[in-house]
This record gives sequence, C-alpha cells and structure tokens, in this order.
Amino acid sequence: MRFFSVLLALTLGSSSVVGQIKTPEAPAQRQCAAHEKHVQMMGLDGVYAKRQADLERHTAQFVQSREEARANGAQMQPIESKTCLPAETLTKP
Repeated sequence: MRFFSVLLALTLGSSSVVGQIKTPEAPAQRQCAAHEKHVQMMGLDGVYAKRQADLERHTAQFVQSREEARANGAQMQPIESKTCLPAETLTKP
C-alpha cells in the first residue's frame, strides 16, 4: 500500500512541475471591480485618498533614490537573514 502512495506522490509531483513551466496569460478583460472601487474610495474617503497619495509619493521617492544610487555605482544586494538579533546587541553610532 505504501508503495502505491509513494508512486502516486511521485507521479503527481512530476506532473505538477511540468505544469509550472507554462506562463499563465492575463485575461483579456478583468472580472472584478477593484479599480472602480478604488476610484470611488478616492472620491469619497479623504483618509483613503491621503494614504494613497502618501504611498505614491513614497514610491516615487524610493524609485528616484534607487536611480540616483545606481547612477553613482551603488548596487542593492539581497541579504538573507535566518536569525533575528535582540535590539540590545545592535551597536549604536
């Protein structure tokens, strides 16, 4: 019985890997009203509109700072951290 379970798992696993190779295509037309709701909220809720404007401003500042850093030769390097250090272990400038 265990042999059949392992065989089934291997078969399903290999077929799922093959299925992941294809890139899904975006639908020709949206099926939700998320953008329409966003536009409605922008007009009706001042707090929502301010938060969205702050987010857009922050994003634009980040993009600009990254472009300036790249122009000066800086590169962002991903850091993988597996531990979380307590605050008291950090050195203060």
